[in-house]
Amino acid sequence: MLKTIVDYVATRGVQFKFNTKWTGWNRQGDLTFENEAAVTSDIVVFALGGASWKVTGSTGSWKSKFEKRHINVLPFRAANCAFGVNWQPDFINIHEGKPLKNIALTFNNILAKGELVISKFGLEGNAIYALSQKIQDRLLTEKEVIIYLDLKPKMTVNQIRSKYKNARRTKVTDILKNDLNLDRTAIGLLKQFTDKDTFSNPDVLVQTIKAVPVVITSAGSLDEAISSLGGMALDEVDANFQCKKIQNTYAIGEMLDWYAPTGGYLLQGCFSMGVALANHLNSLEG
Repeated sequence: MLKTIVDYVATRGVQFKFNTKWTGWNRQGDLTFENEAAVTSDIVVFALGGASWKVTGSTGSWKSKFEKRHINVLPFRAANCAFGVNWQPDFINIHEGKPLKNIALTFNNILAKGELVISKFGLEGNAIYALSQKIQDRLLTEKEVIIYLDLKPKMTVNQIRSKYKNARRTKVTDILKNDLNLDRTAIGLLKQFTDKDTFSNPDVLVQTIKAVPVVITSAGSLDEAISSLGGMALDEVDANFQCKKIQNTYAIGEMLDWYAPTGGYLLQGCFSMGVALANHLNSLEG
């Protein structure tokens, strides 16, 4: 996809200069580069990315250069990332890498549906990515965060209770597996976050199936995150993404402090900013 875009842009007269490191501005406000002459420009558009996946070039090293121009750049944090859970050894030895499908998560009155994957570190997947920003914000002030996992989002508590009470089996695990269609991983997770009294009490267990309290202890590392939070504060740019403190200089994409719940939304948001800015700049030529 990237090659197709680059090839198309090249046919429109755009020149690319690779293996060139931008080092900031000189006293005259010209762009400076390592081992290259300074460049005087009419308009500059920065799309320098965030700070996740450094192997792709998104290091966030541009942060200090803008801060020297008195632009507020918020610290980078992981977004769309895994979150740490202190699994019991017996659970993770059996269920590492297993998915939890068709589930829902709730945190701070926000609901997210989708899937999760059990990892040695904790939980990852689109359901928890959607809550990433809110969880991260809470972890700034608290050591642990509790999210609630709904293992049967398409059923009400009363529907689950009815199926449970009408089950012909007597063993709890058999009822969960055969009558409520919970797989081995979901049942194992229930056992991890409930005590024996809860697990053997049908009324309490049924309610817990709709809200398993999962304790989150930390966020995944920034370099392993799909995207990053932080970056240039949005009030540092105007409605057309022009830096208020640097005339004719624009910033778009993930280097701005905004949040997308998945990588797909992130790409779409970046592309949309590019289109919006292009339309603005074209209008200036008119």
